[in-house]
Amino acid sequence: MLTSDEASVWARALGGDGRAFASLFVSHRERVLSAARRLVVSPIDAEDVTAAAFFELWRKRERIVLVDGSVLPWLLVTAQNLARNANRGLGRYRSVLDSLPSSRGTADPSELVQQRSVLSELGAAFRQLKPADAALVSLVGIEGMTVAAAAQVLGLSAGNARTRLYRSRQRLRAVLDGTVPMLPVAALTTTEGADE
Repeated sequence: MLTSDEASVWARALGGDGRAFASLFVSHRERVLSAARRLVVSPIDAEDVTAAAFFELWRKRERIVLVDGSVLPWLLVTAQNLARNANRGLGRYRSVLDSLPSSRGTADPSELVQQRSVLSELGAAFRQLKPADAALVSLVGIEGMTVAAAAQVLGLSAGNARTRLYRSRQRLRAVLDGTVPMLPVAALTTTEGADE
C-alpha cells in the first residue's frame, strides 16, 4: 500500500504528475492482478485485464470516486467488468490457447494439473454469480474490504450488500461443495467482515 495519503497522491496524479500515477500503479498492481486471475483462465488475460483497468483509471480519472480515500475499490470492480468482457470476447479462442504447451519451468506436472483444476473450478463458480455479486464477494471476502465500503463502490445499500453477500457465499458453497482445498475458498466462505 502507499505509505502516504493516497487521496493526495491521486490529487497529484490528476494534476498531471506521472510519478504519482506510477506510485498508484506500483501500489495496487498486484491486488488488481490477483483479482483478475480469479476471473480469467489465462495468466496473459489477467495481465491484459490489469493493464486495461489502469488505462481506464487514467482515461476516466475525472469521474473516479475514491472509497475510503483509495482508488483500489474502483480498480477492482473495473478489473472484474473487464474480465467478464474478456471471457465473453475470447471464449471461442480459449480451447486453442489452452492447448498450447506451457512454459512453467520444472514444477511438478501433477501439482500444476491440480492447481489448474482448482482455479478453473473457482473461476467457474465466480462466473456463475451476477457481476455485482462476484464483485461484492471479491471485495469483502478476498480483498478484505468492509461490507459498507464495498457497498459504496458498487452503489448498494449496506443492508442489500449484506444480503447479496450471504446469498452469493451460499451459491459458491453449493457449487464448490467444500471440495476445493484452497485458501481463497476459505476466505470466500468466512463470515468475517459481513457485519461491518
